[in-house]
Amino acid sequence: SLESKIRGQIAVVATAYRSDTSSGITNTGPYPPAVNQLSQYTIHWDVTNYSTDVQNVIVSAYLQSGSVFTGQVKSNVNTQPTYDAATGLVTWSIPNLPAGTGILGAPAEAIFQVANTPAVNQVDQVVTLMNQTNLSAYDAFANSTLNASADPITTYLSKDVTVAGGSGRVVQ
Repeated sequence: SLESKIRGQIAVVATAYRSDTSSGITNTGPYPPAVNQLSQYTIHWDVTNYSTDVQNVIVSAYLQSGSVFTGQVKSNVNTQPTYDAATGLVTWSIPNLPAGTGILGAPAEAIFQVANTPAVNQVDQVVTLMNQTNLSAYDAFANSTLNASADPITTYLSKDVTVAGGSGRVVQ
């Protein structure tokens, strides 16, 4: 008897928006970001699970210096991101995610708002709001851990068409 098990695949995409009316969360503050002025952004985590059911999905990232979690959160699954103010870690735990999530329908999505106040030493720089997003999940079918990651989030908002052409660099 021969048994072959193929491990699943999971992916996470992290994007940020300045104007995000479709989320229902209103962002305020200047864009491009300005020294000593608070600007708000919404961050979206989209998780796609391709071929096997997974359990214990953990998505996490650290907010960077000058960035704070505002408490505005939304999710299309039964859990929402949480924030540890002592460490700056944002974590989203999903107990179970069926195969085909994001393929046969919408991805699992969490949206949360962060605020950032750039310092004078960041003039003419793109500010990192949040470091790399990491995802881990357990694939019970293949008895293995799946991992994925997404690039850090900066004030250069490449997916936000409302700020097209904006560099995201801090101004005086």
